[in-house]
Amino acid sequence: MKQRPTHKYVSVVNGATVTQILDDKNRLVSATSVKQDGDRTIIEHFDSKWRQTGSEIVTVNGNQTRTEHYNKKWKLEGVDIVTVTGNKTVTEHFDSDLDFQWAKAEFDYGQYDYVQLYNYKWQIAADYTINEVNHDVSGLHVNWAAVAAGVAHGFDLI
Repeated sequence: MKQRPTHKYVSVVNGATVTQILDDKNRLVSATSVKQDGDRTIIEHFDSKWRQTGSEIVTVNGNQTRTEHYNKKWKLEGVDIVTVTGNKTVTEHFDSDLDFQWAKAEFDYGQYDYVQLYNYKWQIAADYTINEVNHDVSGLHVNWAAVAAGVAHGFDLI
């Protein structure tokens, strides 16, 4: 029978905040450890047997946040850099070789957000407007040539 998470238990162990997700019989379903290391935050994820399943290292520098994603053996899987300037948030994604893969620009206009998706050549692959209240998407435009070029390069529409 699959374990169903019902509650969580938070503790501090060796300077790390550990959040355990437990089932109705207090058995571990999953856990996350968060520890500050200078200007970096190290986040580690564990399964029900305390085996590490992945991790992130997050570094904040002014209006920019860099998140390095690692697999269970601490092999780099990718990097996301998020930059916030005024009402614009730009997310850039890089692969494990630190090659640029895609980007997303989000413009916050209150109830509506305007979103642009870019391929690895910074060509707009798609853009649309989303209503933050009812989450309706409207005005979707797709540049199929940019999508095709990106897909050939390993681009994945977010």
